[in-house]
Amino acid sequence: TALFLEIEPDPVAAADGYICGDIWDQITEGLAEDARAASLALQKRAWSRRVAMRELRTRPSLMSDNVAENLRCADLTVIRRLGKQMDDGIRSEVFEAALFKSGRPVLLAPPQWSGSLGQRVFVAWSGKRESARALADAAPFLESAAHVTIATVADHQQRASDSADAVVQH
Repeated sequence: TALFLEIEPDPVAAADGYICGDIWDQITEGLAEDARAASLALQKRAWSRRVAMRELRTRPSLMSDNVAENLRCADLTVIRRLGKQMDDGIRSEVFEAALFKSGRPVLLAPPQWSGSLGQRVFVAWSGKRESARALADAAPFLESAAHVTIATVADHQQRASDSADAVVQH
């Protein structure tokens, strides 16, 4: 499922109260028209026939919580990382919501990525609860990967080695 965000602006207060209805309607209708055009463009992509599209209409002040709520029902969230000069702030906020608020695994793909997923898997293992949870979330990728690399992080050499051996056996 692809989550398509339609972001409406938060209401703006003017000196004499909120922006009058006609102006606000013009602003939101223009944004809705842009969103419809973007949605149609996405639906024309080859992968869209294999992916269900779900629309989320939200506002900047609610976006992080709304996105996280939607992602909690996903097995995995895949977000393409923007290049350094293309970061628009919105993608960063969506990524942070996915990573810190959804409670689900997140895969951050390179900016120009296209190809197979999960053929080469890197596991960063510390032996802590968070590592165990990440390992469990990654199990489907580990089972089908052609190559798995495990790197350990620990404050004592022997404990790191023992912990890595246990992960390999698992």
